[in-house]
Amino acid sequence: EIPLRLVGSEMCIRDSAPETSEQWVFAAMGLGQEHPELVKAAAGIALASVPSPVEKADYLYVMAKFSESPEREALYAGAAATLRTGLVGEPVRDRAHITFLATLLANAGDLDAAHTVLYRAASIDPSHAPTIEMLAVVRFRQADYEGALSMFERLGRLQPDGVVAWLGQGRAALMIASPDKAIEPLQRAIALGERAAVEPCVDALKQLGRRQEARQLEREHRR
Repeated sequence: EIPLRLVGSEMCIRDSAPETSEQWVFAAMGLGQEHPELVKAAAGIALASVPSPVEKADYLYVMAKFSESPEREALYAGAAATLRTGLVGEPVRDRAHITFLATLLANAGDLDAAHTVLYRAASIDPSHAPTIEMLAVVRFRQADYEGALSMFERLGRLQPDGVVAWLGQGRAALMIASPDKAIEPLQRAIALGERAAVEPCVDALKQLGRRQEARQLEREHRR
């Protein structure tokens, strides 16, 4: 009761007191950084309300985000298994749930299962950017850097103004020892304001012997 009263008080200050299980969970998430136990308590109460499989997966996901390993991975795996039951009979074209399922599987450490789900979804709708992005990330985590590069390149065609595609291309190219392929996408990521692209771009320039350009880039983005 005490944690939930605190959550309710916080919610009242910002808006109005939570009325549903879902509202309690999202109210608690606002305090999650300093009080992760509040989030888990609220999600636990929401789980006790016998939600649908998809809602149950949501609550388990929230609990996992605020848990430590190995409990975290177990909760992600439980959320994935629960979500699968909720998708039985539903079309694989339900893209949001498919990418969520893949995220849960990947976070649980089952990258092969996540890849299988995403590959199937991408074959049905090859233009769905979130699916392609997640597939690229999973392949990168599997150390399939050439496969990841291919997916990040596809993502760049789908979302030319998105940072993830260009940063991912650059990093994947470096992992397959192709600094010449890394520089242009990393420069595009930098132009879009992604500071995380500066260091790998400097590395790529140095590998190609373009040290003056590397020093110039470092000076331009020095904190």
